[in-house]
Amino acid sequence: MTLFEKHQGSISKAIDALHARTFYAAFVEQPTPAIYGETADAEGQTKFKSRLGQKFEELKQASPSSWVGQEESPYLQEPLNVSYPIFSTATLIERANTSFHQWRKVSAKDRAGILMESLDRVKARFFEVAYATMHTTGQGFMMAFQASGPHAADRAVEAIAAGYEELNRFPEKALWDKPMGKFNLQINKEWRAVPKGISVVIG
Repeated sequence: MTLFEKHQGSISKAIDALHARTFYAAFVEQPTPAIYGETADAEGQTKFKSRLGQKFEELKQASPSSWVGQEESPYLQEPLNVSYPIFSTATLIERANTSFHQWRKVSAKDRAGILMESLDRVKARFFEVAYATMHTTGQGFMMAFQASGPHAADRAVEAIAAGYEELNRFPEKALWDKPMGKFNLQINKEWRAVPKGISVVIG
């Protein structure tokens, strides 16, 4: 089973909701143990605490020029001492261009599958993200959990569904057939979505 096939149901439901302008949520907004697991809350809090005073290296970006971090918890009233990698603009553009030439070869189905799978894996860390949000924004637990977890993930699903549908709105292949009187002119045509290039998103 491909990643697209695994998540096709959610993508289809999201597309249907876009057309009907109806409510659809792929992720449950209540932090209930029945959905996320009996130990999810405690494990998320433990994982958050384990990151305090550490470099955040999960971005897996090599050779940063420096590390910075000035977050202070409004609950603990002390610095979190979590530092994040810094890169020059030129380095980021160079790396983005390298990835661009690989990513452009990935089909729309595979892109959608990969992105949906990434959200599915983030779901397993909603509680960890919630505690990080609490201690960096001052939001209460419920708001932090919902806003940075299921609500954010659902907006991502909406974007994936819209992008996938747009890229598949027209056929990839078609037989072009033009009657010419005594004969027909036929051409087997193929179309490919061509990406415009790299972009930057600041969130």
